[in-house]
Amino acid sequence: MSAGERSLPPIVIEAILSRTEGVPLFVEELTKRSSISTIWKTTAGHGDLELAGPLPPLAIPATLEDSLMARLDRLAPAREVAQIAACIGRDFDEDVVRAVAGCPEPQLAAALGQLCLAGLIQRRGTPPHHAYSFKHALVRDAAYATLLKSSRQQLHARIAQAIERLRPEIAVGQPEIVAHHFIEGSLLDQGAIYLLAAGRLAKARHAVREAVSQLETCLRLMARPRDAAASTDRATERDCLLILGDLAGVDDDLDRANNYYERAMALGETDADRDRARNCIHRVRYAKRDGARLAFYEHGSGEPAIVFINPIVYGLSTFEPILEQLCQEFRVITVDCRGAGRSAPLVRPYSTLQHMEDLRAIIEGSPPPPRSSASGSRAAPTCSSSSPMRTGNSSERS
Repeated sequence: MSAGERSLPPIVIEAILSRTEGVPLFVEELTKRSSISTIWKTTAGHGDLELAGPLPPLAIPATLEDSLMARLDRLAPAREVAQIAACIGRDFDEDVVRAVAGCPEPQLAAALGQLCLAGLIQRRGTPPHHAYSFKHALVRDAAYATLLKSSRQQLHARIAQAIERLRPEIAVGQPEIVAHHFIEGSLLDQGAIYLLAAGRLAKARHAVREAVSQLETCLRLMARPRDAAASTDRATERDCLLILGDLAGVDDDLDRANNYYERAMALGETDADRDRARNCIHRVRYAKRDGARLAFYEHGSGEPAIVFINPIVYGLSTFEPILEQLCQEFRVITVDCRGAGRSAPLVRPYSTLQHMEDLRAIIEGSPPPPRSSASGSRAAPTCSSSSPMRTGNSSERS
């Protein structure tokens, strides 16, 4: 083991290995720290390091954090830049740091260069669009830990605003990043707006768990005590509840979905707001055929009525993505086929003809749609099938 081109004495190597427990970064940091200590003298000839006396107990930092803190302390002019960068994250752009630091460009360039020479950060890219990253995550953590809570909050708020202004593509494509900085900066309403956007994006790419986590966090922020909720805050909470309802529907948890929709309806400020939420509610109905219970659901209230005929054993979640849109314009009926959801168990043999007779019983048992203002006649339901139904043998199908 050596420090630069000079070898360390075995007693120091043993102490370093004992303290580091083999963690490479810890070994590197303690070796660097030990090599610049005042306890050394250089041996004649080879230039190796030799202890000037007994190894002092405190000559080697007891923890990695101590070592990293010490290195930051020795870089006093660049320390503030490292702290700003640490608030941004493991990776950071020079222009965001510049906007937050507010220092002249030559001074910032010198500080970043000093941090690079010290081995704390590394640079990539070409001028004038340099990007940087901390060499190790623990270096970033150590720099972040040196900040007081009040300073962290101020920096995070300024970082969020700088990203909005300088990196709009991040605000649009990765809104969870901006949400994080606003929340850490105690600007919770702005953070909630970006969490809602992040939840929408996660839902669009079918990352259900991620979307639910972001949206539930958004709801918790909106639910905090405050004097009065602005109209925009109520809209954020309402939209959040509607999306959570849609996601619960995808999971076939209709009771939870309806709970979200009803809460969204209660937050409506106009008839249109309330109708939008009301149209999403899964209104369970039942029909019977040959003594078996058949469950179906009504959504929306428009004309004509659309009946989704889904293959046997598939539940409502099959149609949820398109149901979210159609229920705002039409009355939509979806069906729990036998063996799915709230309907009776599927008992085989069960033919396609029997399946169609079940659907006939549901259509005939469904409540009539609203009367047409033009003719007063009852609109006939339109049937839509998600895929061909092929169940039973050929003699059973018609």
